[in-house]
Amino acid sequence: MNWILDFEPSDGNFVDLVETGSRILKFGTQVSQLGSPHSQNDISTVSKEIVEILNSLKNSNSSPPLDSLKDMFEELEQKVNIHLLTVVCRCLGSADSPLENLLLQLLNSKVEEDERSAADLREPINRLDLQTDMVIGLCEVCAACTRDKPLGNLLISAFNTIQLVEPELVPAVIQMYLQPNVPSHRRMVRFLRQLWRTALDLVLRVLKRIVDPAAITAIILKESKKIGNQIFENLYLQDVKRLRELVFDLVGMCELGVDVAWTELGKADAQVPLADTHPVVKTERAVWEVRGAAKILMGSPEDLDLHKSLSKRIKILLNNLAQLSAVLFEEERDESSRSKILGDTLRKDLYKLTADMTSVGEFVQLSATRSEQNNGLESKQEASMETT
Repeated sequence: MNWILDFEPSDGNFVDLVETGSRILKFGTQVSQLGSPHSQNDISTVSKEIVEILNSLKNSNSSPPLDSLKDMFEELEQKVNIHLLTVVCRCLGSADSPLENLLLQLLNSKVEEDERSAADLREPINRLDLQTDMVIGLCEVCAACTRDKPLGNLLISAFNTIQLVEPELVPAVIQMYLQPNVPSHRRMVRFLRQLWRTALDLVLRVLKRIVDPAAITAIILKESKKIGNQIFENLYLQDVKRLRELVFDLVGMCELGVDVAWTELGKADAQVPLADTHPVVKTERAVWEVRGAAKILMGSPEDLDLHKSLSKRIKILLNNLAQLSAVLFEEERDESSRSKILGDTLRKDLYKLTADMTSVGEFVQLSATRSEQNNGLESKQEASMETT
């Protein structure tokens, strides 16, 4: 990408530009397949515009608008990087594991053994397959784009392990579900589960060392705001299963941000302990409080005071996360080295995002107030019905 941004034509020869641009477009297309259709459309739109210009270079000798083409490539780089970081957060930043959910549903099933079928596990198996595809895609993409060969080799190792385990994992789980009293089935699932968890932990550890701390924290903040909105919309509905999924997503992403921040801050000054008022310490404690409040709430979902307690702690968590993201961006701006992930333009955009989200507490408070008002209206309606 740097070569394209610094490209200057010599004697009207654009062959190298076309070849390099085509490779970048292929890589961007590969990354776009990993996430949501919305992000895929954003990347595809920019890619189509670049393809039109590159095709014109092949078919004519006229001088192309190089400045415009470089801007398009820079925009493509930004969209691909944001998309890739979002996939990392969504795929590996959740405290809720699809495999663990699958095994919990299997072990807690009350269906009689002679009435069981593989279709009973279709939903958790589909979630596991989705995560598997995304992790495999992340390993391929990140191993290809990192300049650190040892880290790339670790990703390739994890990639190979996942590909070996995947074809055996789901059939073994289904066998254990259909015949729960066969010891050999349980041993096989236990063995494959350990291999699976080891591979995922390796992928997560490597990606933490590859990504830019300030960038991924800003993406986590953005995604956490979306999840916070969903939590407040569903908070008083007493849908314990849905609330559990959302809280686990929020907690997992914030824990990922805290881990990355601790690693980065430890590099700067490992000998000086951080004060209790430091954003990373406050964010970590806020994560614990949200996890604890959610656990209590799920035991008594009808208690409205517990809903208020959880909403308050989520507000504090998001505020602390916004402060942490701002601190990391300030440290990045003071360093002379360029980001491993972000270009200068994208860094400015995400810094603005962090500054805008510093007031995220207002958003959470408004959402909580709206939910409380709706709940109060429902309570009045129920009281009126009882009186009638």
